[in-house]
This record gives sequence, structure tokens and C-alpha cells, in this order.
Amino acid sequence: MSLGSAGDSDLALLSELGLLKADNTLNAEGREFDEAWWVYEDFERAEAVMKAALLRLPAVQTIMQSLHGRGAVPVRGVVHYLASHGHVEAEETKQVRALLTVLRSAGVVSYSNQKQTVRITVPIPDDGGPEPKVRVVNPERPYTNLRHLREVLRACRDHIWWAEPHFVAKLLEPLTDEAESGRISKIRILTGAAGTDEILDRGKKDFKRFRKEMKALGIEAEWRIMDGARDKHDRFILERTRAWNMPPINTLLKGDYSEISETTQPPPFDEWWAAGTDLFS
Repeated sequence: MSLGSAGDSDLALLSELGLLKADNTLNAEGREFDEAWWVYEDFERAEAVMKAALLRLPAVQTIMQSLHGRGAVPVRGVVHYLASHGHVEAEETKQVRALLTVLRSAGVVSYSNQKQTVRITVPIPDDGGPEPKVRVVNPERPYTNLRHLREVLRACRDHIWWAEPHFVAKLLEPLTDEAESGRISKIRILTGAAGTDEILDRGKKDFKRFRKEMKALGIEAEWRIMDGARDKHDRFILERTRAWNMPPINTLLKGDYSEISETTQPPPFDEWWAAGTDLFS
């Protein structure tokens, strides 16, 4: 493949696995796999590189996070989870079986053709590993859903800008826990006009206390509302160099099928912020 024999489908697969650079040449990890397999015949090393690449795939991360701790589940359950998160169509069982076969070869799952069951055989990567590309929000994992939010806030550097049309004062709790002085200097909360009266009634005292506490830590905290035209913008958390697409806050707190995913196309938060009005002056 590194010698120009890869077709379009091969390049698409290598790109999805994170083994290519933007110019469709192998990156360092791709070259490591290529040389281990074709030059040195170090198949153990090549398989380790491929396994790491497979574990980064959003669909694989969805399978691992959804099935973690469940034991063996039917293949139709895996199809259900992948379809719920938009990775496949509900009828694409054949494609899912093909993926499970690859994951079985890589030692990621135990997949029985006869029983049509799947079991995760590797642990969820710990804090020392790479961050997942997606964090699965699942109604059956309310604690994990909130942990995902905390992990995103913990990953932020320099500032936390949070655009959520229906931000509620309860969300100040994880912000308080994860906004460390020295790592975060500014917090900006941007919410929609809908529900402003409720925020004023229930959240004003909480936010004033929150802002006072953050100020003592050297962190500037502000909260603005958008005009009506921007009341339905998507949900995002942004830091200095990264941004995450967030599910609606009710989905996150109450639980539904959704995902938190890092985006390479951050929104124009500065424009939204400039068009906002201070909620608590």
C-alpha cells in the first residue's frame, strides 16, 4: 500500500483508521505497520498497531462503551446500539457481522458465529490512553453519562466556553469541580432566551456564588443569553484549541441515545457571544 498499490477503498479505510496523512501517504503509525508486516515480518507488532487503530474507530468505541460490563449479548443488540448512534442502518446486520469478525481477529471481542453473541474482551482504555473520539450517552448508564461531561471539562485548557440553549444551574456543579485555577482562566456560559425566567428565579443566586468562588480562584465567569434568532444553535463546549459537539442537556442528564464527539469545525462562539446580553450584571 505504501508503494502506490492502494485503491480508493483502501485509502478510505486507512484514513478512517488514522494511518494516513492529509496527502494520502502513510503517517508514522502507518509506516510502522507497513514495515512491521511487509519488511520485518514482525506480525505481532503489526497486529498491535492495527488493534490500536481499530480501537480508535468511533463505531468500535461505541460498541466497547455500550457493551462494557454486560457479558455476552446478541449480535442484534450490537446492531441496535450502532444504529441508535447513527453508525449503521438498522438492517445492516451483515456489515456489523463483518466488523465483529475483524474485531475478533484483533482480540477486541469474542464473537460466536454459532450463538450469534458478542462479548468485549479488552478493557476500556484508562486515563493513560488516548481520549476516545466519541463518548456514548446511554439511558442505562446515567453515572457514565455525567462522567463523560466531566472528562470533557477536565480536558479543557485556558478557558471553557459552553453554548447550551437550555443551560441549568445544576451544571455549575461539574464546572466547579473541574475548573482548576492555573489551567482555566475564563468561563463563558451562553444560553438561549427560552427559559430565562426560570434561570433568573432559580439560578441567579447560585451563579453569583459560583462567580464569586471562581473569582477567588482567579477565574472570570460570565453568563449571557442569545437573541431569539440564535436561540436554537447547536450545543458545544470549546477550549483554546478544541471543541466538542454536545447532546441536549436533558439528553445528558436524563439519558437517551446520543454521543459527545470532538469536532474539527468549531462554531463562531465569539460572534454568538458578542451578540449576547449579560444575564447577571
